[in-house]
Amino acid sequence: PPISVVVCTRDRPALLQTCLAALTRQAYPAYEVIVVDNASRTPETRTVAEAAGCRYHLEPRPGLDHARNCGWQQARYGLVAYADDDTIAHRDWLIGLARAFRDADVAAVTGG
Repeated sequence: PPISVVVCTRDRPALLQTCLAALTRQAYPAYEVIVVDNASRTPETRTVAEAAGCRYHLEPRPGLDHARNCGWQQARYGLVAYADDDTIAHRDWLIGLARAFRDADVAAVTGG
């Protein structure tokens, strides 16, 4: 199934750029990346997100809970994955995630 990947970030454009570079190289065929800017103080986050070809959304209320809720509300797909802005996702990360959801009894998965 198609997957919406949500990356919540605040004032960490250099880390975000590295994170998005890895996410845009995923081997998975159908996904989108949404960057939720959680009240950053500069416009750099938007610039980085747009340069990577990702969807950008500003959440003006600080707090990860607000950012994550904003992200799933912006998601186009029913399967939503969250990635921290300081992670570098393996090229097959989304393949592994989707594989877990082949089992109809699986409602959520987490990383380790």
